[in-house]
Amino acid sequence: MVKKILTISTWVLSCLSIIALFAFARNEYLRAPVKNLRLVIDRPANGGFLEYKKTYSLIMKMTDSILGKSVEKLSLFTLKNKLSANPYISHVELFTSMDGVLNVYLNEREALVRVFDSTSQSAYIDTHGMLFPLNPDFSARVMVASGCFAYPELMPNATAKVSSKIYAGTKLNEIFKLAENLSKDDFLRVFVAQMYVDSLGEFELTPRLSNTNIVIGNVEDLDMKLTNLKVFFMNKAVKPELYNYKTISLKYKNQIVCIKRQVI
Repeated sequence: MVKKILTISTWVLSCLSIIALFAFARNEYLRAPVKNLRLVIDRPANGGFLEYKKTYSLIMKMTDSILGKSVEKLSLFTLKNKLSANPYISHVELFTSMDGVLNVYLNEREALVRVFDSTSQSAYIDTHGMLFPLNPDFSARVMVASGCFAYPELMPNATAKVSSKIYAGTKLNEIFKLAENLSKDDFLRVFVAQMYVDSLGEFELTPRLSNTNIVIGNVEDLDMKLTNLKVFFMNKAVKPELYNYKTISLKYKNQIVCIKRQVI
């Protein structure tokens, strides 16, 4: 019985010692100074919204120049919220390591399409359907959507889902859907340069290498329409007759209607 009590006591003392050791190590860690800031920006191939030096300086400003100050004075929660509010950042991960380094990992928002409405208002839509503002220092080389549509103004330095109620009566969600489908195909992503919304609210596409007008209509049966478009142009690519077409319409189900240019 005594042996059993001694064994239990030993285990309890060992556990208390480990807890005390962890508490001491944590206190030492919290009192230690932040020695360095390690910033990593993960950006897409067409990215550039987050300039490294400016972002580094921004973090230093947000943390009140944390270098040299104790770890306990750094609020990771507050810093993450501030960085997440940046319209060009899609994801934030940060932590302090035992060597006194503040590690900040940022994912730059990836622009999918740039929209210009009928009032000349412009913004980007990213690959997740988020509307975000232009950047005064960088313009992404992406597909352009313009035409006869308008949308509520985006607040300064804000983002918004194009599928949200405020944009329900606009063409933004349809533009995103069409741009997303085009971007998923290697051929169509390179082939299409612009999309246009006509006065009837229907979509037209402008290819990069010809002045043929491609009529998509609405975004119903979009997969089938884009598959037909791809097959048509890949089959006609080496044939001179392709450049004789003024309009190619895919708006009708399982049909491709071609209108030739008038010969003067």
